Amino acid sequence: MPKLPRTVNFPVPAKPTRYEIIEGLRITAPVAAGYIPLGLAYGVLVIQLGLPWWLAPALSLSAYSGSAELLVVTLAAQNTPLAVIAVTMLLVNFRLLFFAFSFPLHVIEGRVARLFSMYALVDEAYALTAARPNGWTKPRLLAMQVLFNLTWVTSSLVGVSAGSLIP
Repeated sequence: MPKLPRTVNFPVPAKPTRYEIIEGLRITAPVAAGYIPLGLAYGVLVIQLGLPWWLAPALSLSAYSGSAELLVVTLAAQNTPLAVIAVTMLLVNFRLLFFAFSFPLHVIEGRVARLFSMYALVDEAYALTAARPNGWTKPRLLAMQVLFNLTWVTSSLVGVSAGSLIP
């Protein structure tokens, strides 16, 4: 029996980090644009409810979840007990636990990056990774999540500014 030539499998070279970040931003930008009107409305709501302006970014950074944030500011403006607000946040965000089972967290290396990725797991990030289950790298995934977070916080701050101009 003749010997077959031995094939060598060379690893596919990884794409540069810059390319992966740009690709993550390109994929994410159309979806992140949907955050703008919601973030604006959230910022306006905070001001119109008579809450301090800093509550919008503080809540966005501490409990990043658009739907829950809208509920929390409404409940806070009505002097709802903190325990009720906490349980409401838990129940509204409980679905994210199930998202984590199929979210590509395994590509994220490093404790800080992994913690940020878990913190920034929102419906839209899950939807994009579920719709495109392959090709996610650490830079691409983190670029997506950073863009979502920055779009939300920035648009809510613009909403706060706009809300202060509305009588």
